[in-house]
Amino acid sequence: MTHSFKLIGQGFDTVQLSFQTRIPDQLAYEITGAQQVAKQTRKPEPVSIGPGHVRGEVLRHGGGGGDAIFSTGELGQMWFLKTDQKGDKWGAMIKVRSLALLCHGFEDALSHVWEHANGMGLDVTGYSLGRIDYRFDFLTDRSFAPIDTCVLRHNRTVVRPYEVVDRQHPNWDWSDDPDVQRVLRGKRIETLMIGTIGGGMQIVIYDKRSELTITRNHVVLERYGLDLADPSWGLWRVEVRFAGDVLKRRLNVRDLRALSANLCAMLTRAITRIRYVEPGQDHLPSREKVLHPLWARVTDAIQNATCQQPSQFAPERAEYLIRKERERSLKANIAGCALGLAAMRETTAADIAAVAPNLASKAVTDALAADPMKIDRIARRNW
Repeated sequence: MTHSFKLIGQGFDTVQLSFQTRIPDQLAYEITGAQQVAKQTRKPEPVSIGPGHVRGEVLRHGGGGGDAIFSTGELGQMWFLKTDQKGDKWGAMIKVRSLALLCHGFEDALSHVWEHANGMGLDVTGYSLGRIDYRFDFLTDRSFAPIDTCVLRHNRTVVRPYEVVDRQHPNWDWSDDPDVQRVLRGKRIETLMIGTIGGGMQIVIYDKRSELTITRNHVVLERYGLDLADPSWGLWRVEVRFAGDVLKRRLNVRDLRALSANLCAMLTRAITRIRYVEPGQDHLPSREKVLHPLWARVTDAIQNATCQQPSQFAPERAEYLIRKERERSLKANIAGCALGLAAMRETTAADIAAVAPNLASKAVTDALAADPMKIDRIARRNW
C-alpha cells in the first residue's frame, strides 16, 4: 500500500548540557531540604532557590547522575544537581525540555538555561554538550505502520519493535523523565527503535498520535492544527538521537558552535548509515533497494536543519493549554474520588453529589489542620 508523507515540523526535541560548576553550600542545603519534604509528601516540592529566586519544583528522587532533580516547568528545564560532588567538577546536567525548544526556539531556550544558572548562583567555568535529539514530524494516513524487516543497518545494530511496558517489565522505571514514564507505563505505542543510545546513536520511528492521545499534549496538537476526533490522520515522528560520547569523540562536536556547523552532516551520517526501504525488495542487493517515501522525505528535510530554530508556538498559549489540562485532570480526580466513595458506601452517585460539598469542606479542613502549609505549597506549585 502506498502512503503519502507530509513534513509538518522539524527541529530539536531534546538538548542536554553538562556544566562545570560547584553547587554552593546554601543552594545544596535548600535543594536537599526541599527533597526531604517531597519524599514525605510524595509530591514535587515547589521552591524559589538561589539569590535570583528561581522558581520550580524539587522532585523526591535523584537521577541522571544527580543527587536531586530541580524542574523549572514544562517550558523550562530539568536540572540534575550533584549536591555532594566529592571532587566531581561537573556539578549539574541540564535537560532542555521539548516544549521549551518548541515555544521559545533553540537559542532563547538555551539562553534561559544560563539565566537560571546565574539566578541559582552557579559559577559556570565550562560546559559540554550531552545528548541531542532532532525530530522530523510527518502527517500521513492512519493505516501506516513501520516494518522492522525493511530497516537496513549494520549486522550488530539492535532493532526493537514496540512493546507493552507494565509493572513486571524491567524497563518500568527506565527513565527519570515523568513524561516518558507516563507514556510507557502500561501503554502500547507503536515504536521502531534502531540502535541504542548507549551505543552512541539511535533512530526512533514512533506513532506520535498515540503518544499525544495518552499525554493529552494539546500544545503539539494545536501547533499542527490536528483534532484527535478525526480518525483519518496519522502523525509519525522520526527522531535521531546522539549520545554525548559520540558527539565529542567521534564527531568532535563539543560546543554549540560546533553543533551549528556540523548539524546537517551529523544527521546525514545517521540517516545514510541506517536506511528504511520499501518492502518487497529482498531479492535486490542493499545498494539497489529503493528508499521508503518516509526516508526520502527525511533525507530531503535534512538540508533545512539548523540551530537557528525560532519559536514555533506562542509560550503564553502553551502555558494556558497546560493549565487548562491540569484543571481538567484535577476535576477528573474529584469526580473519580466521589464515584469511588459512592461505590464503597453502596449508595448512588446522585446521593454523593448531594453531600459532596460538605464532604469536600470537611476533607479540606482536616487536611489543613494536619498541615497548615499544604495550601501554600499547592499555590506555589501552580505558579
